[in-house]
Amino acid sequence: MRIADHIAAHMRSEGINSLCWGDPILVDAMPGSGDHPLDAMQKGLAALERAPDLFEKHRIHAHDRSGKPRVVRGFRLKETSDNSAKGNSR
Repeated sequence: MRIADHIAAHMRSEGINSLCWGDPILVDAMPGSGDHPLDAMQKGLAALERAPDLFEKHRIHAHDRSGKPRVVRGFRLKETSDNSAKGNSR
């Protein structure tokens, strides 16, 4: 099973349809990896980038604490009959 499949299954079990950098689900979906949480997030996001069959990429334009513009990667689960039937959206 790919990391992206595991994250998608975890998201569906929690009723979550989208995530972005900093979401704890990126760490929670990979327990026991032994990675630092920031490394786990990077690996999770990289895996989602490589899974266009499961996830739709989007960007969030925001500002960091110092006021500098920042772009954050985000991902949405692609609609499946399961998701649309349950009305899961975030």
